[in-house]
Amino acid sequence: MRAPYRRNHSYSTLSWVSIFLPIVFIIAVLIWFPSTIPPKPTTESNPVIEVSPAEPDLFKIQNTKQSTPSDNIRPTKISFYRTDRPNIVRVYFPNNQLTFGNDSCTTVYAVERTVSDSTHPEKAALLELLKGPFEAETKDGYITNLNSGITLLSILISDGVATANFDSALQKDVNGTCRVSGGRSQISKTLMQFPGIESVIITVNGKPI
Repeated sequence: MRAPYRRNHSYSTLSWVSIFLPIVFIIAVLIWFPSTIPPKPTTESNPVIEVSPAEPDLFKIQNTKQSTPSDNIRPTKISFYRTDRPNIVRVYFPNNQLTFGNDSCTTVYAVERTVSDSTHPEKAALLELLKGPFEAETKDGYITNLNSGITLLSILISDGVATANFDSALQKDVNGTCRVSGGRSQISKTLMQFPGIESVIITVNGKPI
């Protein structure tokens, strides 16, 4: 008499394991692999800070890009601002006791000023520059190519470009290329002491000069 058929349970179990193990491995790889890919770097522009001197507590942050006209001054970048001394800024003036020769138009020298606004030192430095040399600085030969009574309307900082916007007093009765280039140099060097500012655009009532 023929013996009844008996199923080999160990062989059946092994077959199921051999089928499911590769499936589990593939699922684990699909879950783990994306987490090892580094995130794509962001392409957003740097924040733009608009400062109104008339309202020193009003700041508007936007994300916009600023174009750089080719005729604006782009002096060599030298950063002097020290974050460990946030209330100390440098402003730049010509000095008739230190400068001689044909390079005197754009040659400027730094003097230190103490400011109360360390949150926005770029604005504070420009406001100090517009005050002109103090009496003691004047005795040491410091002068300015900038008119008195100039109002700083705004400062925009974006993508390494600082745009300083002034009222029309900046250009009032300013004659001669030497005084114009000297004033540009004072403003540009004062702003470019700050890390992150690589070039400067100077505007009057929003129009580049």
